[in-house]
Amino acid sequence: MANNFSTLRSNLSEMAMALHGYSQAQQLELYPLSSSQVCYVGTWMGRIVKWLHEFWRKIKSFVAEVPSIFLNQTVEYIIHNVFEQAVHQVYEARQKRLLGQIKCIEKAQELVPSQEERERQLGRYLAHIAKEWRGMGPELLNDATRTFHQVLQEPQINECEQATCRKLITHFHSATHFFWKLFAKERYSHLRTPLEEALQTPSHLLCDQTLYRSLRKEQHAIDLEGILQHPIPHGALSKIQRANSMTLQEKEELKQWIQKLNEQHAAVSIGQFESVLKGIIESMHIQGQANYSLSMLLHALDQLGCALVQQEDPKHMDWREGLQPGMQLACNGRVFVLGAQLSPFKAINDEYKIFAIEGHPNWVVKIANNRLKALMEGEKIKDASAHWGIHPARIVENIGNDPTHPIHGLDVNGQCLIVERLWNCLADHEWGSHEARLGIEDEKIASVLANHLYCQHQWKASSQNLSCAHLLFDSEGVLRSSRFLKKGPDDYHAWERLCYEAAKNNAAVLAYLMHVSKLSEHPVAYYYREAIEHTLQTGNTNFLGQRQPIGYEDRVYLERAEALCLEAKAMREACVKHLQSHWRRQGWYNYRQEDQLRNLAYGRLLAAYRKHPTAGILPLALQEAVIEQLEDAHAALQANRFLPPVSQDILAYYEEQFQQNMRRNRLIMNEGEN
Repeated sequence: MANNFSTLRSNLSEMAMALHGYSQAQQLELYPLSSSQVCYVGTWMGRIVKWLHEFWRKIKSFVAEVPSIFLNQTVEYIIHNVFEQAVHQVYEARQKRLLGQIKCIEKAQELVPSQEERERQLGRYLAHIAKEWRGMGPELLNDATRTFHQVLQEPQINECEQATCRKLITHFHSATHFFWKLFAKERYSHLRTPLEEALQTPSHLLCDQTLYRSLRKEQHAIDLEGILQHPIPHGALSKIQRANSMTLQEKEELKQWIQKLNEQHAAVSIGQFESVLKGIIESMHIQGQANYSLSMLLHALDQLGCALVQQEDPKHMDWREGLQPGMQLACNGRVFVLGAQLSPFKAINDEYKIFAIEGHPNWVVKIANNRLKALMEGEKIKDASAHWGIHPARIVENIGNDPTHPIHGLDVNGQCLIVERLWNCLADHEWGSHEARLGIEDEKIASVLANHLYCQHQWKASSQNLSCAHLLFDSEGVLRSSRFLKKGPDDYHAWERLCYEAAKNNAAVLAYLMHVSKLSEHPVAYYYREAIEHTLQTGNTNFLGQRQPIGYEDRVYLERAEALCLEAKAMREACVKHLQSHWRRQGWYNYRQEDQLRNLAYGRLLAAYRKHPTAGILPLALQEAVIEQLEDAHAALQANRFLPPVSQDILAYYEEQFQQNMRRNRLIMNEGEN
């Protein structure tokens, strides 16, 4: 068969070159060398071959009659006999690979389908084939039925046959793709006309775009397996929604596949990856998993760390960067006019471009850096566990004018999303509360943020792309994220920084966030407090030799503890020096009272640190407040800077706020399960 494909490749390459050269020559420069071979004569080599062939025919004509060869007949033979026969053979190989995938899924899930289920599978399989090959007649459908029963009745997957199918499909695409795409893609319609006119009988297979795409999809899967040097783990992928049901071997196979995808991401295009995923979904649907969708699969792969889902697609980015205010953009057939660009202009890491929409002040349109990302994030919105308590901006449920026929704001092809517009930013919010018990409005906002942080450290995962600048309020005053969160490793420092940034020097809000999020009870917080209190009491840093918290043995925590202890030691010395200087100026200093002076400074500093909500952040204001207290023995703690010791009533208030969050979380999770 490879030899036949070699002849087919030669003929189709000559035809393709002739079609590409037609616009200059205004004629199809093909010459029939035989009843089954053509030659492009638009090059000097082709003209030499033509001259030699005609010369040889003249010599032969002296001794025997040489039959005439007509170009139309040769083209008819190549297309209707050689090419179409090859398509039939390769499509059968495509069927066997598809059925092999179904068999792999059933093996992984330990399924033994009943006769009734097999009949339902056959119905779905034949419907799928009829959709791919629209001109398939009864005879071919009967052949497909025989192939279905033959492959699925075998006790084991025939690996030798699967390898033969891979080779057959690869040889076919190598021979035909350069030529066939001229007839299967609309942008080449101006090139194919001359050959269509040369064919007395039109070839339906040649212009069948769905058939072309289905075979290309199969080749993309084979190419991906070749790039990764790893088979697609259909069995593990069939269980990706139920990871707990995977065997250790399946988990390892899936992990290795994703790892190889990440390593070879530059060699895999987004279009190729999408094609492969759609092929996986087709096999799942035929097998019987009707709820298996592209968006679900993308979301699951993203959760497992597949970098391709987030990767820029150069073609999509070229189109996106050409969008300007005043241009039109379609979403599921509804056309909008773009308003002002709302997203910042970035040279790198430009995940989204966001525009206002003229005539719709409460909506914005978001365009991701690839189409798969938009589809995946449409699924992510439905997953309550993916938001860690702060939901992203809602996708508009109906962007149409007719309420009885709603048009969803997520484009079916992932081109864009239309979401509600978020207005005021948390970074610009001014907290009005200055007591431990927050006001109603401040409590409502701080509760959401505290719950968000609690969910992160409970699930041992932190968001890699969240800051107060990305947290905004919707039209109802609900705090939402303008970005879909990226899951990263748990990071106590990031959580503490977010609390500090959000509180904006408001000690009441900072204490609320740290206590209600339970970050104040985090193992790293305890570790830091013990180390710093030891240094503040003794001036030594030998506590650093103590073991780090279990699960947080990373060197970054040890290095931070070292830095904090050095800061604490410097604060001790600064407070003592300032107190000595101040007492001298006041005439109070007596060297016999040096120990009393030092104990006073150390004690006040230790007390101030214990009242400070963040264990791992020692702000300069802490030292300044202690110095102010030391200068004036009668000075109270500065208002709204350092709170009095936390009373049992306030701790009970924090606990009640935490329990309210837990009740809301359970309600949301139950709704998601239902």
